[in-house]
Amino acid sequence: MPDNVLPPAKNAPFPLLEGGCNCNQIRYRLRGPPMYCYACHCADCQRESGSVFACSAKIEFDMIESIGPQAPAIVSIVRKEHNGHAIHRLAQCPECKVTVWDTGNWNPSTYNVHVGTLDMPGLMEPDIHIYVDAKVRWVVLPEGAKTVPRDMDERVHWPKSSLLRLKRGMERWEKKKALTEAEAEKKKAEQSVNAEKGKEVEKDADPSLDDEADKTPTNGSPEPELEGEEDDEEEDFEEYVKKADEMERALQQRLEQLTLKLSEQNKA
Repeated sequence: MPDNVLPPAKNAPFPLLEGGCNCNQIRYRLRGPPMYCYACHCADCQRESGSVFACSAKIEFDMIESIGPQAPAIVSIVRKEHNGHAIHRLAQCPECKVTVWDTGNWNPSTYNVHVGTLDMPGLMEPDIHIYVDAKVRWVVLPEGAKTVPRDMDERVHWPKSSLLRLKRGMERWEKKKALTEAEAEKKKAEQSVNAEKGKEVEKDADPSLDDEADKTPTNGSPEPELEGEEDDEEEDFEEYVKKADEMERALQQRLEQLTLKLSEQNKA
């Protein structure tokens, strides 16, 4: 451990950790200790970091908060990996372009905090070094460091407490995702109801209908035969009103169901 980093006292609370970008437009705070810290020596991380390895502290999506003048800009990139294409989402400063954390489609419930952006990066010594088969040979790892030749397996290498946090974090993410989708469905249903009501208002306010009603037969000409037509028009109008009422009731019922579903998920 470096001389300028004091060893943590036994049973001491985890210190409040903050970090940010070079220009300090992006500042963030960790609301708790990371689940796991690792150094990756793969070729992709070497190129993307501009160094010989990348060091990340993995934490739940809701255990990090933005506290700076600006919120990070989320930049999505597609990277080809050994098991297919992965979508990486980088939280970057829009000014100096420093990436402070990243996530991806493989597990959006966790964020990889870039250790070098922490104010006290010396606290985050890696729990494991992965892809050491690609490590540059002049990087000498500490004696006794845990290593794997390729990727790590959380079920094997993580402590049980971190696996439990990972599970609970995924559950919170799924709940948040369901709430977001339910709110979107509710908004869509409300827009549909309002659109139908708007159409009815437009029809009622259409002046062309009044113009047609004001037209009369030419003076002196015989009145047209209307026998049976008035009854047909009344039946058509009643049928139209009936269908409009049924449609509005169906939309209203759908809206009530979505509202109930959203309320139940909020209680859960």
